[in-house]
Amino acid sequence: INQDHLGYLWIGTGDGLARYDGYSFRIFTVEDSLAENYASSSIKTEEGLWFGHMSGDLSFYSKERFTKFIIPDVQKTLITDFEVDPDNTLWAASYSNGFLKINKKQDIEKISFDSEETIIINSFSFIDEDKIISAAAHFIKFDRFHIGPFFRSTLIEK
Repeated sequence: INQDHLGYLWIGTGDGLARYDGYSFRIFTVEDSLAENYASSSIKTEEGLWFGHMSGDLSFYSKERFTKFIIPDVQKTLITDFEVDPDNTLWAASYSNGFLKINKKQDIEKISFDSEETIIINSFSFIDEDKIISAAAHFIKFDRFHIGPFFRSTLIEK
């Protein structure tokens, strides 16, 4: 659940996004340009609202319209959480496929764990510019977040 700058409440469901104005609900679906109907997470930024989907894709809402971002990856999994880092860059965690880094121009970079094992991220938070804490299925992990031995980066084409 998130609230936009106009006061609307946005509620992610398995059948689309429900926007509540205090009196009634309006449902938005793929027919309204959502990337997918199942919304699994959301965040409010200065630019608008971002929604993560069960499919691993993203939707962005601003100025009364949606823009969808289809992430080209055969192993993508649901978006579990969003955070903004100290540099004001948006990050999205996927259930078992690393992170997506989204800059102000809406360029998306995939940051993967350089590991053979699947690491399931339920939620995460930035502690400072290069440190994160993440809650996973069976542990809490503290990392220095940099591209190197533990993470690899891939730019995603729009």
